[in-house]
Amino acid sequence: MDDEAELQASYAVAERVVGSVSKELRIPFLEVKLYQKFFLSMRDQKHLQATLLIVNTLLDHKRQTLKVLTLIKEREEVLAQLKNLAYKYASEQVSTLEAQSVVFQLLYGLQQSSLRVVEGILDWRKALTRPYGFVWHGQNYILKMIHDSQFLDASELSKVLPLQLSTHPLCSNLASLSLFGGGVAAKGRPGSAAYPLKKKYVANGVEDVARIQRAETAIYEEHGLQRRVLQELTHLSNDSAFITVLNLSAIIPNCGTGVKLTKKSWQTRYADSLRAALAKLDEPPPGAGPPSPRDDARPTWSSDHSSHDDPDEAWG
Repeated sequence: MDDEAELQASYAVAERVVGSVSKELRIPFLEVKLYQKFFLSMRDQKHLQATLLIVNTLLDHKRQTLKVLTLIKEREEVLAQLKNLAYKYASEQVSTLEAQSVVFQLLYGLQQSSLRVVEGILDWRKALTRPYGFVWHGQNYILKMIHDSQFLDASELSKVLPLQLSTHPLCSNLASLSLFGGGVAAKGRPGSAAYPLKKKYVANGVEDVARIQRAETAIYEEHGLQRRVLQELTHLSNDSAFITVLNLSAIIPNCGTGVKLTKKSWQTRYADSLRAALAKLDEPPPGAGPPSPRDDARPTWSSDHSSHDDPDEAWG
């Protein structure tokens, strides 16, 4: 294979990867068009390294995303056990004594898995131009954690223990919670429920307490943070500019300050999508009522604020 053929083969692979990974991760359409027009379509040696940087950045972003999804899966498993316990206690399938014997272990598991999720999302954001929300099942997952806390506080388990999760979503008010970190299987009459913690966690030390407090602060501040991000994007859209999700300032110097849009139709649609995102931020989450303990919908995520796929050229 000669140099030119090898070059074109490299671009063909890059184009396939950018197309498939961008679709999988729901990278905004405008951003993908930017990559295609100014890098992938060039097909010359001059733009090859920049194109490969886009590919590698997308693949790194995918790895980070999968890592967070794994952490969310672990948390959801513990959360499902807590919801199941609340359901069984409310329907008198377990006694108060049985509920009390396991609720602390499950709260500890929820605390530690939630901590890892928040820290994972904060790490995930480091490669982005702004601290975008991590969306799972159509919801910002950190905001979902607040709604989960409110649900548990309102459940029958509050009669067993005043949880106060709405105020302390990572149980920072329960200093001795780490004493219950070994996992548990309920014992008693035949057929009693079992609540083992699949993951073992290390007991809280001073450093862990500080991590928990930092993560709780991040949870408290998430709504305001996302509002500020959307307001900034809206302000930029008024100047006919948008910001990419991925930070590729090495090859796109203005990716974090504003890439100009030249199509009026896209300026309007982008501004409309931002207004819709701001309105959605204050809406209750889908299915805000008591979730089923058997809810096993497949997780998806997106940081796409435009969500309008259109074959029209955006750059004029």
